Amino acid sequence: MDHPLFMHRGKKLELPLFHGDDVFGWLFRVERYFKINGIPEIDRVIATLICLEGRAISLFQWMETQPHFTSWQKFRLALLQRFEGGLTGDPTEKLMAVKQESFITECRDRFEVLVVTLQGIPDSIFHGAFLNGLCDDIRTEVKLHFAVDLQAVMFLAQKIEERNDTVERCHKMKWSRGWRPDGSISPNNSTLGPNLLGTGKNPSPTSPIIPSSHHDQHSSS
Repeated sequence: MDHPLFMHRGKKLELPLFHGDDVFGWLFRVERYFKINGIPEIDRVIATLICLEGRAISLFQWMETQPHFTSWQKFRLALLQRFEGGLTGDPTEKLMAVKQESFITECRDRFEVLVVTLQGIPDSIFHGAFLNGLCDDIRTEVKLHFAVDLQAVMFLAQKIEERNDTVERCHKMKWSRGWRPDGSISPNNSTLGPNLLGTGKNPSPTSPIIPSSHHDQHSSS
């Protein structure tokens, strides 16, 4: 489906549709459009009407019946409360809830979506919140580098994760080939014969075996 176009001062503005999912991501994109095209706050609520769908349009219709419904900030807050369970109390609450569940890139994506919606928060808060969400081993190593810039912390965490993944893959490959921690090779995975590995008995270097008949002749004589 094509995105709706909103005309403002002769400019065509493409707005992303909103069905009630990923409200932080949608707010980030739509507010970026507003800023680039110079849309004043008084026009923002009307502009968003054309890109609301489903549950989102139902919320708008209800808010229209409320007195003094003209502020973009009020509508923005209503969207957050309705579709994100509310962003009340400590503004870092949702940031602190972001935890690394798989790869750091996925954790970083969710974290950055929240960061761009919070204004006036010190960078040190973002720094601590991101560190708090990392796995224990990665967080501990990041702290050893004393990185104070949030972007540097994110970059460093990803590099540590990449290195750890590479080391783990190498270990798995070695184990699959019979490698042991002491540097030896497991006999079961070696292409060498059992005698060369000492697992069987080597024939002793004795004199040639004399046939029994010939041996008996010498004995009788």
